[in-house]
Amino acid sequence: MIPADPVWLVTGCSSGFGRALATELATRSIRVVATARSVSALAYLETGPRVAIASLDVTRADTVEGAFDEAVAAFGRVDVVVNNAGIGVIGPVEDVSEEQARLQFEINVFGVLNVVRAALPVLRVQRGGHLVNFASMAGEVSIDSLGIYSASKFAVEGLSEALRAELAPYDVGVTIVEPGPFDTEWLGRNAIWAPRDDARYPAVWEYVEAMRAVYADRAQVGDPARAAAAIVDALTNGTPPERLPLGAMAFDALRRKIAALSATLASIEPDAPSMLYPKETAP
Repeated sequence: MIPADPVWLVTGCSSGFGRALATELATRSIRVVATARSVSALAYLETGPRVAIASLDVTRADTVEGAFDEAVAAFGRVDVVVNNAGIGVIGPVEDVSEEQARLQFEINVFGVLNVVRAALPVLRVQRGGHLVNFASMAGEVSIDSLGIYSASKFAVEGLSEALRAELAPYDVGVTIVEPGPFDTEWLGRNAIWAPRDDARYPAVWEYVEAMRAVYADRAQVGDPARAAAAIVDALTNGTPPERLPLGAMAFDALRRKIAALSATLASIEPDAPSMLYPKETAP
């Protein structure tokens, strides 16, 4: 599905995982088109025959299409498309404003859709390629204070599963990346905070403060550079996985979710008889 000398296009390369991925790909001399809303944020990259940059705002379909046009013009093709750009809305579900919730979905869900719609005409014609869609540990396990963010990442999970089935005839694969806590801008400039009301949801905000402490402790968060290397390895060494959890915390959360779901199914199965209409019996 992925050729020997692929071309990668990565969104959100100004910071975090996107920056780490663009750097890793350039270091390995893998052809890459690094994108960001402002190309000035990509000054850390040295462009050349195997590294290109392009302006891309996932909320504007015209810039997404323009970036793919530039990628094809530069390299003749695109093989791996990484949907990394995203933000996180933080706060109790009740307190997140409608504007904040819509912005969360505009970037994390409709932004992914914009990139997918621009990518698929290229990948289908090539009859090969791969989508790498960033979800999150919170896309499998919803956490208090991250309900709206988790909802957007659950949407990415569901979208990706459908795409995997739809694109199989074209030899286009899909990998869902599910990071745990990493040393990125996720709790910094990429965070959007709901109005704080400690009296209404004190436990939620206590959890937020605990989460802040985790992200402030580099002994507890992952290294984005190591995550980037793991993603590139997963896409280049054998068959890419359908899901790629990153970090011990993500694996632990997913295992607990699987165990809880299995226990729930086992407990309710005896009381959940067939829902089919009863068969008519002959008189």
